[in-house]
Order: sequence, then C-alpha cells, then structure tokens
Amino acid sequence: MEFESIIYRGNVAKTVMEREKDIFRDLALDEIFAAINGHVHDNESESLLYMPLKSEQDIKYRQEVFQDLKEIDISRGIESFSRDAEILRYNMKKLKEVDSVQRNRIFLDSAYLYCNSIISLLNCLDSNTVKSRGLNDLRDYLKSYSKSEEFRTLASESKGVESAMESLRYMITIKGTRITVRRSIESEDFGAEIVKYFDHFLDGEQLELKEYYSYSTGHMEASLVEMASRLYPDQFLQMESFYEKHQNFINPVIERLMREIKFYTAYIIYMKRFIDSGLDFCIPEIVSSGDVFYSRDSYDLALAGKLLDRGILPVTNGFCLKGGSKIILVTGPNNGGKTTFARTFGQIHYLASLGFPVPGSSARLQAPDKIYTHFERAETIENPVGRLEEELRRIHTIVESATCRSIVIINEMLSSATLRDGIEIGKKIIEKIKEIGCIAVYVTFIHELASIEGIESYVAQVDNKDPGKRTYKIIEQASNGMAYAHALAEKYRLSYEDLRRRISNENISEQH
Repeated sequence: MEFESIIYRGNVAKTVMEREKDIFRDLALDEIFAAINGHVHDNESESLLYMPLKSEQDIKYRQEVFQDLKEIDISRGIESFSRDAEILRYNMKKLKEVDSVQRNRIFLDSAYLYCNSIISLLNCLDSNTVKSRGLNDLRDYLKSYSKSEEFRTLASESKGVESAMESLRYMITIKGTRITVRRSIESEDFGAEIVKYFDHFLDGEQLELKEYYSYSTGHMEASLVEMASRLYPDQFLQMESFYEKHQNFINPVIERLMREIKFYTAYIIYMKRFIDSGLDFCIPEIVSSGDVFYSRDSYDLALAGKLLDRGILPVTNGFCLKGGSKIILVTGPNNGGKTTFARTFGQIHYLASLGFPVPGSSARLQAPDKIYTHFERAETIENPVGRLEEELRRIHTIVESATCRSIVIINEMLSSATLRDGIEIGKKIIEKIKEIGCIAVYVTFIHELASIEGIESYVAQVDNKDPGKRTYKIIEQASNGMAYAHALAEKYRLSYEDLRRRISNENISEQH
C-alpha cells in the first residue's frame, strides 16, 4: 500500500517563505505561529507554517483531515498517537546520554510503545468512519504494515522481552554504608504493609500506587541496576540482544507520520481556547476562481488571544465580494478597527492556504498564489529616500509582481502626501489593482477613493449616541467622509475649546 504523507497530496512542490517577509509582521502571523507551537522551538513544525499551498486540491487534502478530526473519537486517537510520538522521539534522543543498560531499557520501552501506539491508531481509524483521503490511506497503510513480518516480529519480541523485564523483582538491603541487592520472592512484597501503617496519615483518602518511569539516574541508581543485572543475566542479555537486532525499528513512513501529525494536533489545541470562549472556527470553501467570496464572523487571532487574557471577547466582522468586485476600500475614524480588519482579512487567507480552519462561522475564499502586504512604516534616519518615495517603491514592487490570483492588503499609505496627491496616487493604485484582477483590501483615510467604480466601500462604525466611542464593527456602506476627530478630541478634552480654556486658566493662575 502506497502512502507518503498525512499533510501532502502526492509530490507537492514545497517552497519555504523567508521568515523576515513583511507579511508575517504586518499580519501578526509570527505571534499566531508562536502560540500554535506553544512557544516550543521545533524547526520541523515551524517550517510547515511558512510553506503555504497554492493548489486548491492540496489545501482540500488537509481540510478533509481536519473535518475528520471534528469527530471526538478520531481526534482523541490522533492526539494519543501524537503524544506517544513525542515520547518516542524524546526517548530515542536520550540513547547516547545514558549507560548501556539504561540505553537498552529505553530502547526496549520505545519499541514496545511504538508497536502499541500503531495498533491503537489503527484500531481507532478502523472503528470510526473516516472520509478524508489522508486518513483513509493512512489506515490502509497501517493495516498492511501491521501484518508485515517486520512489524509482527518487532511487536512479538518487544512484548516478550518487556514482560520478562517487568517480572524481575529484587530486594535492596541497606545496613550502614553497605548495600546488598538480592533476588526477591513474592512473600517479601511489603507494599500492603506500607499502606497499612501509613493509612492514618491519609485522612480518609485513597492511596494510589502508580508506576513512575524516569530515565534520569544518578551513579547510585546505576550501580543498583548493574547489580540487579548480575542477578538476572538471562533477561538483561535478552534486552541487549533486542537492542542489537532492532537498531532501525522505526519505519521511515511512520517516522514521517510522527513528525507531521503534530501539524494537526498543535492547531487543534490552539483552536480549543477560542472555541471554549464561544468563538467560531470554520473550514472554508476554497475555490481557484469565482464571483463571490466572503467570510462571516471572522476576527484577528493575535488580538483575540490578548483580549481573552483579559476576559474580553473580540468584535467579529465579515466581508462579501460579489458581482465581480474584488477590491474592498475601508474608511472611517482612527482607532475604529480598520487595521484589525485588514489583518484579519490577510490572516484568514494565509491560514486557509495552510489548510487550517479559519476564525469565523463560514467562509468562501480564493486560494492565493501569494499574499502581499503594504502597511505603513515609521520613517527612519537610515532611509536615504523620503517616506512617500519609499512607499511608492514598495507598492510598485507589489503591483508588478501580483497576479489575478494574488491577495493585496494596503493599510494607511500616502499619509505623508497632500490630500490632492493622495487622491491621484490612490486612484492610480486602485486602477492598477483592478487591471491585475486580484483581490485587495485598501484601508485609507482618503474617503474620496470610495467613489471609484467597481469597488466595495466598507466603513468603521461609531456609537450613534456617542460618536467618540468606537464599536469596531466594519460594515458595507458608502463612505460618509466622517473621521469623528472632533468627537474623539472632546472625549479626551483636547478640542480647540478645551485647549483654549486650559491655556486661559493657566495664564490667569500665573498672573496671580
């Protein structure tokens, strides 16, 4: 049975994006990726997040797996296998750090865990209805692999040696500075006696004796194990022989699966926090072209994570491009949520291109060949050109590179230009984007651009009763040209009248 990957359909061209690209900073994707990985540095897992897919079918291959993982039993089975894989990978890295006896024991435990986890995963996939190509092909591969002579021998021998080692019992006697190790017999098990004598300290609670395995040993423990090996030479020799015989017991396909499965489980764990707070995630419909694209109830994941830390739910928004329109122009008051809207737009398209569920209740998105961002940059003394020229150079690079399948996100550019120049330059940029035919979001303070034919106008809202209060809702409507700056100045007592009154009062105070 042929099976290669749980995250790639066939021979997919894999291109890693440079992590210094503006898109990851502009869209706060770096923050999201850090949260997905749990702030644990793992090059293999991280690299997948910087490898967006361009094919509709490649994206759907991963989406199907996420759809299957909505079933709780399948999700639990996959997460259990992922945890076992992490333990196994950790154990195998420890082999060179311990003595030969400990090495043999870790190796045996790892092989035993490996076999059991594969059988458990197969039973999970076999006893539940899986619909994705990825999990179906994986199940068929596991069936074939579990019946192979290679696997059956490994499973049988690891179980046999494991049982032999588990049956070993020895007694340690400490008298002064002398320690004696000898074979133990069944009647010398003092566990029940210990529970009996310490029971009155438990105050009615049940004492649970749990097995605890640790591969970190001091010189004293190592010496005790060495003495125990002399008491049971046959069993320890069995363990040594098992190590020598099964050096490369991990199947290459299973090894790749153990790395790749974390791609799904890490994101499922990441989503749980938001879902438990009442926020939605959906598997978007992905199309290569079309006349209607939309997202409902979407939100900025990076911002939402920070707000949830404070017990606050983010304001959700959405968009709809229809009738051939592909450009959304967003206007409205400062601090009204326009930049957040632009970030959200970019985030859901990028996450969708990874095959991930995206924040929102439903969505229909285009699979982009590339996402370009142009966010406002602070002027630096090192820059040999002026701010306006630097912005125009950046946008020129974007429009020259973008295709009809690209996503372009422009946020608050041309603030250094005069209004007249800003209108003229903005019109030329929008016309160029229309000519390319790509999907774009253009956030601007120049509301005159909203009257250009063929674009969708969205406006950041304020409270009707208190214009100084932002609702952070962005809705489709004609631009009203209102920045509500006066209301905001009044709110913080910075209006012309407030400043004039304050200066007058200070002058009077000085005269007295």
